[in-house]
Amino acid sequence: SHVELNAIGGPCTSYELVAHDQTEVAFCGKNLATLEKLRKIMATDYYHISLSTDVVGIESAVALKNGYALGIALTMCNRVWMEEADELKITTTDKIKVPTDETNLIYWAARHLYQICGKTLPGLHIIQENNIPMARGLGSSSACIVAGILGANRMLGSPMSQSDLINLAAQIEGHPDNTSPAISGGLVASAMEGKRVYSVSVPVSGKISFAVMIPPFELKTEKARGVLPTE
Repeated sequence: SHVELNAIGGPCTSYELVAHDQTEVAFCGKNLATLEKLRKIMATDYYHISLSTDVVGIESAVALKNGYALGIALTMCNRVWMEEADELKITTTDKIKVPTDETNLIYWAARHLYQICGKTLPGLHIIQENNIPMARGLGSSSACIVAGILGANRMLGSPMSQSDLINLAAQIEGHPDNTSPAISGGLVASAMEGKRVYSVSVPVSGKISFAVMIPPFELKTEKARGVLPTE
């Protein structure tokens, strides 16, 4: 006998359905007419359903999103100047307000690397040029972390390899999504197992242009991620 199988792929969870939150999934199968019938039965004004006959493509994408992070390094970047000192002094080249005490992420990351290497950082003079908008999901925190550990590593004579720095940056940030591309450049696929990051970087053609949509409000990544269900 013939059995027709269809699959559902997407971020939707039972929590979203119960809460009537806006969400979208993809119904995929070989018979488009069947998929249309399923969408007619199940779709609501908050449960949006797209259809596809590309079963392998949809299920591959679902599998990848569960285990891998994709990120890309753009030419939008911050610039940081730093040098060892007897005191902590933090200034900017623009009017962007940044922490000027030990909570400054660049300083914190630099001091953290010093501690890992068994060294003490007495103080630091930091000048920041902030071209990446903060709290917009564009990786500003990752840029600060990477700037701090790269600068500290250079000042110590480069005791850590690039692989070490990739691992450390992801440990500080909590994930390799943005830190790995910031260090490796290009388009990067990353997976994290324990404290180790496995990543592959491929170059991006200069013929490709990117547009960035920057919202007119701040939304910290940890707050955005906090609304996602844990299971």
